[in-house]
Amino acid sequence: NDSGDSYSTVENLIGTSQSANIFGVEKESIALVGGWVTKKSENIKSSAGSVNGVAFSTDGGVTFSLSAVPAGSTRYGAFPTEDTWYVSSGMWGDDPKAAIKDSHAHSSRISIASDGSILLKDFEKRIPKVKAAGEPTGWFGSVSKTTDGGKTWSVVLSTDLENDYVYFNGISCFNTLQCVVVGEGDDSTGAPLTVAYTTFDGGVTWEKTLTTTDVGLIGAKFISESEVWLLGSASSRVQIFGQFWKSTNGGKSFELVQSLSNCFSIDLDMNFDGSTGLAACSSSSGSSCSAAVYK
Repeated sequence: NDSGDSYSTVENLIGTSQSANIFGVEKESIALVGGWVTKKSENIKSSAGSVNGVAFSTDGGVTFSLSAVPAGSTRYGAFPTEDTWYVSSGMWGDDPKAAIKDSHAHSSRISIASDGSILLKDFEKRIPKVKAAGEPTGWFGSVSKTTDGGKTWSVVLSTDLENDYVYFNGISCFNTLQCVVVGEGDDSTGAPLTVAYTTFDGGVTWEKTLTTTDVGLIGAKFISESEVWLLGSASSRVQIFGQFWKSTNGGKSFELVQSLSNCFSIDLDMNFDGSTGLAACSSSSGSSCSAAVYK
């Protein structure tokens, strides 16, 4: 409550999240998407235990409640109103290559050395998993929706578990009806693939509005009913490029407006009038980080 001059720890709420959101009319509500372990206490309203879903506060962070998303493997969220929320989920299958020692996976094609010093990249075409007919690929992506503030959830978008090698990342909504979600993975031949889906009817139907052969698509941000930005990554033999995609028709189609060298894209945010934007980047080697600014 002091414009970021100081921070305090939320006691009895332990977990990991890569999606922090403020929402509501007064922007006093907070939502964190991820996996959580809690202890029953005065500031935690939910029962003790582990939850994969949303940790949320409606009093500016004084107390938190938890909502489990049945799809699991939650990644990012969009919260257009106090009661209507969307959460993306996803999981990638095993890399056909041997696991890289002393590292942890950041995505299906990027690992980070255990000391955080370098990105370990795997951008070449891969051999698809050999599987029997009807067997799942081991990858999945889904979008879940609640209209009662996390009391109940329904899946409104799901990948084909038997044929798709895609999981979902960032999701953004202009209102309760109009949203875009992005995903990444492999095509059927093992080559890199990224996708975006847009809904204009609250998740009843979805249109595939972008397909590329880039190596990643991580972020999405609605600025207005017509303007939407996406953030991804492409690669050459020696460099990674941040890919900035823009839609001026509400997410029906996207145009690549800039490819920024030495920027492995991590996250994207913009102010509501679209005049200023920030993208978090890692260098191609992973040895440093930077911020790309849009004005």
